[in-house]
Formats: sequence, C-alpha cells, structure tokens
Amino acid sequence: FLPGMTPTTTEAPLVAAAANAGFVSELAGGGQVTERHFRLRARELARALHPGAAYVVNLLYLDPYLWSLHWKGEGVVRKLRAEGAAIEGITVSAGVPELDEALALLATCRALGLTLVSFKPGTAKQIKAVLDIARAAPDMTIGVQIEGGKAGGHHSWEDLRDLLRGSYHQARELPNVVLRVGGGIRNEADAWAWLSGAWS
Repeated sequence: FLPGMTPTTTEAPLVAAAANAGFVSELAGGGQVTERHFRLRARELARALHPGAAYVVNLLYLDPYLWSLHWKGEGVVRKLRAEGAAIEGITVSAGVPELDEALALLATCRALGLTLVSFKPGTAKQIKAVLDIARAAPDMTIGVQIEGGKAGGHHSWEDLRDLLRGSYHQARELPNVVLRVGGGIRNEADAWAWLSGAWS
C-alpha cells in the first residue's frame, strides 16, 4: 500500500511503479491544483500503467477549492472515471464528512465503480465518525487509515497507539472495515510490531 502524500506521490512515476507491482497506490490530490494538472497526471499514468493496474486518488476534504475541483458536482475524478481513467477508488483525507454526505459519497462511488473507498481520520472523534459511516453502509468495504502525528502523520497531533487502543475493538466488530495505520513507523521492527499485534 502506497499512501498519498504531497509531494511524494504527486507525480506519476512512483504511483505507477507501485500500482504495476500490485500495490494499492494513491495519487496525492494535493498536487493536482488545476484540472489541467490533474489531466496531465492522468495521461502520464495511462501511459505508464500496465494492463489491469489502477490507482486511488487521495482527496483533501478540508480544502474547499480542491474538494470542489476534484469531487463535488462534476469534479475531475468523476470526469476522468467516466472517460475511462484507471481510477479504482478515493481516499478522503484531512477531515471526515458528516454521515449524510459520506453516504451520498459512497453511493456516487458505487455508481462510478470505485471499489476502494477510504477515510483518513487523525483523532478519536474522527475515527468514531468513520466507524459510524461503516455501520451505516454494511454493503461497502471501508478503508480506515488511522494516522498518528509522528514521521509524516501531518493530519494528526495524536499518538498512534493511543488512537488504536481507543478504537481497535470497535473496528474489529465491523466486517466491512479494513484497518491501516501510519505515522511514526520508521523501520522493519516498527512495522512488525503493528503486524504482529505487539503494539497492544
């Protein structure tokens, strides 16, 4: 899994390399500041992706300009998907929509054939909101990318272990939730602590 991060995954080569290697790969929407920029990236990705490979677009919910450009109404993601771009999902980062808006977003994703839909909460309150969304949409698989505030966790000021301790049991109760963690994972030992359960 290659998460979206401006500027690291703003350009096509790294996103395409990860997608071609079989990973879920996110294009950082934060760097797609005009429709022209976004369409250029989509063309570059179309040339670089192997047959069957696709990417996810990481969208910044709390940036009104980018959210409107990328998603609302006739947003660029919707246009590109309708035109056949290899977009397989979206990640909503930097904020969590209210329940009604989130359910409408999920309905749109379903209609567009976007099967990978994630939210990126950075506080206990936001995690609860995402789990409420998952409960209200049991037919959709919901990615929950919990992010602590260390080492690039720029949407959170919280400690990752504290966030997980307060919500892990609730996430495990929901069969349609796929849990991912990030922020402060520096090396193989840190990664293994999360994969093995030693973090708890």
